[in-house]
Amino acid sequence: GIGMPALYNDEVVCPALEDIGIPPVDSHNYCLNGCNQIDIFGKSHMGLEDGDISLAKCLELTLHNGYCPKQQKALGKSTGDPTKFGSYEDLWNAYREQLEYVVDLAVQGANQAQELYAIHAPNPWRSNLIQGCIETGRDYKARGPVYGHGQFLTEGLADAVNSLAVLKHFVFDTGKYTMEQVMDALNHDYQGYEQMQQEFLQFEKFGNDNEYVDQIAADVQKHYFGYLLTKETWRGGIYGGGYS
Repeated sequence: GIGMPALYNDEVVCPALEDIGIPPVDSHNYCLNGCNQIDIFGKSHMGLEDGDISLAKCLELTLHNGYCPKQQKALGKSTGDPTKFGSYEDLWNAYREQLEYVVDLAVQGANQAQELYAIHAPNPWRSNLIQGCIETGRDYKARGPVYGHGQFLTEGLADAVNSLAVLKHFVFDTGKYTMEQVMDALNHDYQGYEQMQQEFLQFEKFGNDNEYVDQIAADVQKHYFGYLLTKETWRGGIYGGGYS
């Protein structure tokens, strides 16, 4: 029940690790830590998982101007009334802003947790087995290993992309529905909007080699991962992310 076997290939993983400064001599010694998080064997503490970020939840917050309808309180950033968006670019810019806000919160919490673990939960035995810890005299949780990058598990890519594609097509490209109608449908779980729901469900989906939808997926991933790579871990590395 944990998604095994997991299939990885060096042609993707090694260049990605080298892009964040890990030389080939180490990138080719990557291993799986836990379910599917990546570490450098015997030389790193790269987070296992430093937190979770839902790309779909970020879109829900964007469509409600930072308000969470489930918890009935503001959780995100105020990015504007979606019914006032005049173009898909307005929606996209608001979504990017919301996503960055959520990433910033996740990074802040993760870095605080990393420091607390280093102070209050050291592991000297394990530290003896990881390169860099003896040399620096530091625990493996306290910036001892050679590599101290971080990883956020990421959920909801397909849901976020499919939703953005539907909004782009039906609201902004064709104008078949207004954003007011879509928001009313969402707030009433599509009661009275069954035809709209069926059209949305039947629209093209991510993962089927459809350029219209796949381009949105590429935009989301490029911005999300690019922004993560600008954030530093407390452990002394930078953040990345992965889908699970």
